[in-house]
This record gives sequence, C-alpha cells and structure tokens, in this order.
Amino acid sequence: MNKKRTIRVRDGFSDRNGIKSISKEMQINEFTAETRTVLFNTLNNILNIQVKSLGLDEDNLAKYIVENMFNDVYERYHDSYDQIISQIRYLFENESYDSILTVVEFICGIVYESPEQYRSRNHYDAFFMSSYFNVFKEMNNAFENEYVGYRFVDEKIVKITNKEEIFTIEKASTTPYDSVNEAIQKSVSFLSENSKKDYENSIKESILATEELFNILLNTSGLTLGKAADQLFSKIDVDEHLRDAIKNLYKYASDSNGIRHGNNKEKSEITFDEAKLILVICSAVINFLITVPIK
Repeated sequence: MNKKRTIRVRDGFSDRNGIKSISKEMQINEFTAETRTVLFNTLNNILNIQVKSLGLDEDNLAKYIVENMFNDVYERYHDSYDQIISQIRYLFENESYDSILTVVEFICGIVYESPEQYRSRNHYDAFFMSSYFNVFKEMNNAFENEYVGYRFVDEKIVKITNKEEIFTIEKASTTPYDSVNEAIQKSVSFLSENSKKDYENSIKESILATEELFNILLNTSGLTLGKAADQLFSKIDVDEHLRDAIKNLYKYASDSNGIRHGNNKEKSEITFDEAKLILVICSAVINFLITVPIK
C-alpha cells in the first residue's frame, strides 16, 4: 500500500495561517524528516539535470560514487545507478546530519559545471547562458527554504552565513591573482563543516591572502601585512581610521594572543565565528583594495 502523502508548502495557506505551521527554527545538528526529503529530492533533481546536460554515463557515475564515497567498495562494485540512488535516499532518511552534508557536498562537487565550462561546451551564446544550471546555488536555495544552517561557499559547505558575506568571500576567491584566490579558498576549506575544522589555519590563510594582494600591488615579495601596509598606504588615498583597522589585522594575528606563529593561544579557543569574521573582513579588504587607484 502506498504511503499517504501529506501537503507541505512553506508559506502556503496552511503554514501562513498557522493551521499546520512549518518550523522556522534553524536546523544545525538535526534535520526533520520533511527537510531530509526536500534535500534528497533537490540532490536527486540536480543529478538528473546534470546527467542529461553533461551526457554522463549512469553506470560509470554509479561506479565513481561507490569507489569514492562508500566504504564497502568491493561488495557494491556492481550496484546500478538506481540502486545507488536508493542507498542515498536511505542514507538521507536514517543517517546523521553530517553524513547528509558530506554526500551533498561530494555529489554536487562531481557534477558541477563552471560557467566557463558551460560556455565552452555551448560555444557561448546568451541564450545558452540563460539556461546555465548552478548546482551549488540550487542546493543553497533548498538549505535556505528549509532553514538549514549551512550554505555552499566557494564549493564547500560551511555553517550559515548571510548572502552579503557569501558574495564577499566568493568575490575575493575569484580575483585576477591566483595566489590570493588560493589562500581564500584554503581558508574556506579549513572552515568547512566536512574538513578538520582547523580555524587557526583558516585565519592564517585569510591573513596570507591579504598579504599576497599587498605584495602584488606593491610589486614586492615576502612583505608581512604590517610592513606592506605602510608602503601601500603611502601610495593610495584611504581614510586613516580604515588604514589603522587593516593594519590591526596583522597585530591581531601576530600578538601574544594571536595565532599566526603558533604562540600562546590554544587552538580550542578559536571559534568558527571568529575565523569566519576574519575571513569576511580579509575578503572585504581584498575586494576594496583591488578597486583603489595606486599613485
């Protein structure tokens, strides 16, 4: 007998009028059954679209998922694509939130196609670009609609941050300068829910990204943020209070309570919010300085 389906439309009539309200509490360490279903359906839809769009072979895709995501590689070596999807559905229904996020990040990562790849495949045309499908944006929409406390930022899942912060970080990770981009991307990776959550190194990479930009703009190499700032600020017009705030980033990371040189501050004292704050600040500084004319 088929399971009875219930109506669930967020901000629909029933929800809006408080008859059968849908929870608006942020979900961090546990997902409701309804949210698990929405996340699976979204991921399955992403797979279906990308398999068709990219012309992926389902058997090869199933084999890749088994070999790289499941532990029991040899037992399930011959599982079909449909069987893998069924196993993922079961996982979404029964496993912990971190397992779900791990699967989401892995699957989205292997079927993602960048705008550049899409343009190349379709020989760039405005009509084609209007139908470009961003898997990370699609998943973020589901996270947002379901009040899930995580978002994709630079292809990694991190604890929730607002749209403005996401835009700032992503913009700083796609500058014309590879060394800056790489440091920002590493910072995000260290901040990721599925990484070792190394907040100390996340902060170090954020500061390093800023230093890299200062050196690039000055055409120097190896200058620390403190020394580079003095030189750069003599060549650009920046409010003195803003100059001091930027220079204090280096003081924060290098003084006796900082983290840059493996000194007295314990790693356990550094929080996600602290590391994310430094990442956002450094990203904003990078985005700002790139636009400022140098004398």
